[in-house]
Amino acid sequence: MDFSPVGNSYADVIQRIRKFRAFDEPEKKHIFQSFTEFCAPYKPPVTLGKPGDVFLNRKTYKLYMREDSQWTQWLSTSDSSRLKYPELQNRFLWIVPNSGQRMVDFVPSSILKRFKILDATELLKSIVSLQQKQDQTRKRKSESSLNTKKGKKGRLSNIEPPVGWSGIDDLPTQLLTSVSAPVPRSNLMSSLSSTAPLQTPGSSSSRVSLHNSVSMSPQIQRDKKLLERNKLLERENQELKMSLRISKELEKDSHMVRRLHHIASEVLMSFF
Repeated sequence: MDFSPVGNSYADVIQRIRKFRAFDEPEKKHIFQSFTEFCAPYKPPVTLGKPGDVFLNRKTYKLYMREDSQWTQWLSTSDSSRLKYPELQNRFLWIVPNSGQRMVDFVPSSILKRFKILDATELLKSIVSLQQKQDQTRKRKSESSLNTKKGKKGRLSNIEPPVGWSGIDDLPTQLLTSVSAPVPRSNLMSSLSSTAPLQTPGSSSSRVSLHNSVSMSPQIQRDKKLLERNKLLERENQELKMSLRISKELEKDSHMVRRLHHIASEVLMSFF
């Protein structure tokens, strides 16, 4: 899950919700416990978080866990001071590999023995570096999507008017009068009757010309012939399947007739 700003009075603090398996028993493996992972370039604020949350200082590369009333720094070298998740007996704060990357997580003691940490600072640096790369990638994606939306929205708004154009007031008076004044019905009918008919895309002449241009295309003719041939082959295939089915039925009926004939012969022979 990606990080998101905390907001309010916590400047530059980002967060994301994490979860881990709370128990080792097979019948309880479906139970998960959630916690919040915070990151910022300074120490964790006292009023931030709840018990079990973690805080990574991106500037000093130090890791903290929230206890009842304070943040406690995580140390990988001390076995006695391991930070345990509140109310869980066998879940400790540790850095473990996850999908080829290092990640802060709560794991059982058996995992601690498998993943020894020699230099915790270097591991935390790699985690911070990965987070920064992910932040840059998200910023680039958001900026590119924003620019794409602006480009689509401003294609027509970027068209500049002609030089010297100051609006509708620059139109000639005769044009404004002809546009605003109503046209008499008699003049309108005479102008329409004297005008040659237009060939719109939906007219019959345009459809005929379009049909001719399409029919003259060799590629379309070949596709049409291929389609007809496929239909013919499919019809022949269906007829062949039908004839095979009929022949099987006839063969079954003939077998039944022969069996009945044999039974009748045996019955007749029993009378003699």
